[in-house]
Amino acid sequence: CMLSLFFTLVFQAFADRVLVVLDTEDTKSTHSEYFAELQNTGNSLEFVLGTSESLRIQMYGEYLYDTIVLAASSYDSLANGITYSSFVKFVDEGKGNLIVLGHTDEGNLGRKLANSFGYDFYELGTRVYGSETEKLVKTSNITAPSAVFAKKGQVHLTGTGLYLRKNPKYSFPLLVGSSTSLAKNEFKNLKLPETGSEIVLVGATQTKNNARVVISGSFDVCSNQNFKQGSLNREFCFEVTKWALQRKAVLRYSDITHYKVSEPLPKGEKADLYTHRDQVYFSIDIEELKEGKWVPFESDIVYMEFVMLDPKLRNYLKNQGKTYSLEFKVPDMQGAYQFNVRYNQPGYTWINTATEVAVRPPRHDENERFLGCALPYYSSVFATITGFVVFSFYFLYHKD
Repeated sequence: CMLSLFFTLVFQAFADRVLVVLDTEDTKSTHSEYFAELQNTGNSLEFVLGTSESLRIQMYGEYLYDTIVLAASSYDSLANGITYSSFVKFVDEGKGNLIVLGHTDEGNLGRKLANSFGYDFYELGTRVYGSETEKLVKTSNITAPSAVFAKKGQVHLTGTGLYLRKNPKYSFPLLVGSSTSLAKNEFKNLKLPETGSEIVLVGATQTKNNARVVISGSFDVCSNQNFKQGSLNREFCFEVTKWALQRKAVLRYSDITHYKVSEPLPKGEKADLYTHRDQVYFSIDIEELKEGKWVPFESDIVYMEFVMLDPKLRNYLKNQGKTYSLEFKVPDMQGAYQFNVRYNQPGYTWINTATEVAVRPPRHDENERFLGCALPYYSSVFATITGFVVFSFYFLYHKD
């Protein structure tokens, strides 16, 4: 008994803490399969009504949860003065993850949240239709990056749509409407100009600090009713949620190493100073989280920049297992440089590293005594000397 209690406490200590904010208690039953799967995959769930005085996301300056599922976004604000800015700070400051389940009657809370992360809900009372008369949308247009969701099939849902801002840097759609989809404002009896794949149904955002946000225009996309045979809702919801909870497509880096090729250093060590035109070796280890294990990450588009104000060199890194490496020649321009490694692909954790190093000109005793490129000048000097000697000899000893 004590042993089982010990393992339970250990499991809880390492489980992700997930807060589920509800409109009503009924949501626990209409979405019971979804919440059960969250608990079965090692998450500790706490259900709280949006109007409950026990609702807290922060205490004594510390955030109490790793992820928040907001299924109560019809409100303008929640209990204890919690507003949309509280959730924005949770993502920005606490690096927490956020899932918003919206609907046609989306309140100001959800609308302001969506606006903060690159989206806008359709106007109040606007519904997306699968066809002219069919409220159920059946779409196979899954636009999620393969790192988030790679399967093909049909997802069923009802609800409203999202506007994705132009030229979004951090946001990308996961699910868009079918070819027959359209949007109507039921209050005004007015059709929206957006049709088909122009209608975003579910979108995602990955912020600069690698926190993840998923915003759905449908409340029932993850409901028991749509978890039925013939639809891909179950797999779609579970895989997207795993991504939002940082259980997949997460990268980490370690052991940044750089040194002169002629003076190798142990892995993880770094040289402090380089000279013009030194041959340098650079490497970094990158791993990906898959099924709870860290495995070597494979990509051919990870690149490194050698930067002083502007990149002086930019090259792709070659990978062997988890190690990405490159050999290059230092530019003949002294100054403070940075090794910058970049990997910014939709769905994956962003990698942006900066390692500083100094580059100096050669010392007086390090310069080459004879330069091949100066051979014409050397030749002209010896030709001048030879000509002077020959002319002098001829002038002194030649008699007419």
